[in-house]
Amino acid sequence: MNNTLFFILASLLLSCAQQKSKQVPAQQQETGPVGGPCECCEGIYEDMPDFLRWETTVADESEPGERLYLSGTIRDRTGHPAPGIILYVYQTNAEGRYEPAEGQKGCARRHGKLRGWMETGENGQYGFYTILPGSYPGSREPRHIHVVVKERGMNEYWIDSFVFDHDPFLTKDQRGRLSGIGGSGIVRLQQKGDESWTGRRDIMLGENVANYK
Repeated sequence: MNNTLFFILASLLLSCAQQKSKQVPAQQQETGPVGGPCECCEGIYEDMPDFLRWETTVADESEPGERLYLSGTIRDRTGHPAPGIILYVYQTNAEGRYEPAEGQKGCARRHGKLRGWMETGENGQYGFYTILPGSYPGSREPRHIHVVVKERGMNEYWIDSFVFDHDPFLTKDQRGRLSGIGGSGIVRLQQKGDESWTGRRDIMLGENVANYK
C-alpha cells in the first residue's frame, strides 16, 4: 500500500469516528445511558399523542376498579419546578393484568391499554386519572404504576414506580428494596367517597439516577 492510499484510508476512518462521536452525546459515550438499562422504555414513543397536557386520563369511568387520581410536581436538582418534562405511565388493570388494546404491538402491547402521557407546564405540575392497579395474579407483588421520564437532551429512563403506603404487600422488606430513583415512590392515599382515592408524589429529577449529570 502506498503512502497516498494509506493516508486516504486513515482520513476516512477518522472522519467516521468523528461523525459517530457527534451522534452520541459525550455523557452517554463515557458512562452509558442516563438511568442505565431500561427494558422496553421505548414504549413511551409508541402511540404517543402529538399534543400533551399536564393532566391526562389513563383509565376512564368505563374501566372497572377503584378510582384514583395521582398528581404532583416535578422539580429539578435545584428544587425549582421543571417545565417540559414528559411523564409516561402504564399499569395493570384491577385484576393485575396488562390487558392489551386491539391492534397494539411491541412494547405498547406489553404495557397494555392502561397507559398515558403528560408534559409538565411552567409550574412543573402533572396529574392523571386512573384506577388502583391490581397485584399480579397469584403473587404478593405490591400494586404499582410504572413511570418513565423523558427530559430534553436525554434518553428516556425509569424512576421508581408508584406504590401505595396502605398496600399489605408493601412489607418492610419490600420498602427496603426501593431505590429512591426520582425520590420516594411511596404514595399515601386519601379516600374520597367509597371508591375514590387521591395521592400526591413529587418527583426529583436526577435523584439516585445512574449517569445523571
